[in-house]
Amino acid sequence: MRGCAVLVVLAVLLGGVMTAGHGCAEPPDPITIDSGAVVVRNLTERDWRQVTIFVNDHYSGTTRAIPAGGLVRASLGDFMAMHGQRFDFRRAELLSIVVRATDDTGKPVRLAWGQQSVR
Repeated sequence: MRGCAVLVVLAVLLGGVMTAGHGCAEPPDPITIDSGAVVVRNLTERDWRQVTIFVNDHYSGTTRAIPAGGLVRASLGDFMAMHGQRFDFRRAELLSIVVRATDDTGKPVRLAWGQQSVR
């Protein structure tokens, strides 16, 4: 963090020629929504397997794995309820996203976005 403070001081001294955030960017959020898609990032140093993503508790999608440092992007319209209904992101409000997986040591992984979920 000390390196970031030095960059901020240099940026101020040089009249803003350098950007203060260069090299000190915050890590991205592990769950984001982008253009009608859910983006899940594995920000850990361990691979995840048996990944399930739940949307509003009722809709889900799966992927076999997300490698350490990797991501998966899935259209909200691809998430399905138990009886085959698709999530209609143009009409339904997106309230919560929960990601459940197992890391390569067997430890459970759980990430959440939005309102509290029953998952």
